[in-house]
Amino acid sequence: SRIETDGSVTPVITGLHFPEGITFDESGNLYVVEDVPEPPDWSTGRLLRVAPDGTPTTLASGLAGPESVVWAPDGSLYVTESNVQYASSPFDFETHVTEVLAAGTPARILSNFWYWSYAGIALGSDGYLYVTNEASGTGTHDSIFRVNAATGTRSLFASNLVRPEGLHFAADGGFPLYVVQEDTGEGNGMLSRVEANGTHTPLCTGFYGIEDVVQGDDGRLYVSEDSTGMVVVITGEPPSRSSAQAIMLFIGDGMGEAHRNAARWSVAGQRDALAMDRMPYLGWSHTRNSVGAITDSAAAATALATGTKTTNGRIGQDPDGNPLTTILEQAQVRGMAVGLVTNVQMAHATPAAFVAHVPDRNMMTEIAS
Repeated sequence: SRIETDGSVTPVITGLHFPEGITFDESGNLYVVEDVPEPPDWSTGRLLRVAPDGTPTTLASGLAGPESVVWAPDGSLYVTESNVQYASSPFDFETHVTEVLAAGTPARILSNFWYWSYAGIALGSDGYLYVTNEASGTGTHDSIFRVNAATGTRSLFASNLVRPEGLHFAADGGFPLYVVQEDTGEGNGMLSRVEANGTHTPLCTGFYGIEDVVQGDDGRLYVSEDSTGMVVVITGEPPSRSSAQAIMLFIGDGMGEAHRNAARWSVAGQRDALAMDRMPYLGWSHTRNSVGAITDSAAAATALATGTKTTNGRIGQDPDGNPLTTILEQAQVRGMAVGLVTNVQMAHATPAAFVAHVPDRNMMTEIAS
């Protein structure tokens, strides 16, 4: 479909079967890959060229779950393939970066069978292909590879993105590289910016099934959501980061004002102060549970970690059992490194409330996982 600046949609090509990625060449020809899942043989995907007059031509067939396609100025086309979503066993997994020459002859230049699933593909001004690994975050942290199409070799370019899918360079064809992450947890998709050295910064979150991204000449970013069928436009710059280098939250488990005064009298005397008393700001947090005055560590820590009161025993959940986003998880979304340090077992209710979401604090095996 063609989408105008006012958001109106006009169908351009019909009759396609599970179309995925598209790209154009300099003559205005459109190239599209079709997934065409037909069990039990998943290698039925196709690459088609559609001329400006609408005439379709099949350039390649027998592709295993094609995901994305990019055109190169020498006339070559590069396609990513991944059958991971269809294979019934890990032993059947296969993923490829495939070159389709102008004559329509496909040649797989890079193939893997474990831990990786090639999805988005973009051609850099340096002549390298940049390929996302949508399996990143599930057994591997390898997120984006830089591929030499001439030799079929790859090198790791970026790490620690979660389920990256589509990616595109900036409107001028250079860095930054914009990449979408389909689901970073609890259904939240994310758009990130990747620099030439492979470092990345989150730009926007809260998407659902985010699939691809492109930047217009006006600088605005457009992303597609395949779970909602929407195209979302993003304007403006992200807020500037704080100059603070770190945030540390210290929790004295079960420590109320009486305990603090006892410590002050013991260490500093009745007329002096503890170090925490000399801090410039002081506030109070009421960590009672949602139904009464007597809390436990699970409900109290959940209140500290999420700002929501819950029933005793729940970890990172509201009283109805819905998961809550913790401040640690919010920090991760902002690209911050996070960690927990404790002098009790790590699956104890207090540290657990910052990372886990279970209905019972005694579910320590699930909390540890």
